[in-house]
Amino acid sequence: MLFTGLSIDDIAAQALVFFTAGFEIVATLLSFTTLLLAMHQDIQQQVKDEIDDVLAEHGGQVTYEAVQRIKRLDNVVSGRKNMEPTRWVVRVMSGMRIKHPGLYIIP
Repeated sequence: MLFTGLSIDDIAAQALVFFTAGFEIVATLLSFTTLLLAMHQDIQQQVKDEIDDVLAEHGGQVTYEAVQRIKRLDNVVSGRKNMEPTRWVVRVMSGMRIKHPGLYIIP
């Protein structure tokens, strides 16, 4: 079979699949990250102060370079990916049972 390439409709369909496949995971990650920041206001204040400082250095403009300098927020999001609630999403997607020693078994 000869491959002739992708049409615009094929590319649009693939882009939609990639977007919808990643949307729920990212939304869940950001929702729980926001909840944890709300519960730990000291960390939330540190992140806010760092964002304010970096934006002040860049004239209040949100640029790629400015976002790259906000390390504490990156650490919060990266650390959040390793915490518990995401396991529920993995369990639902994979159909696997997840055992957490001494705490629970997700059926």
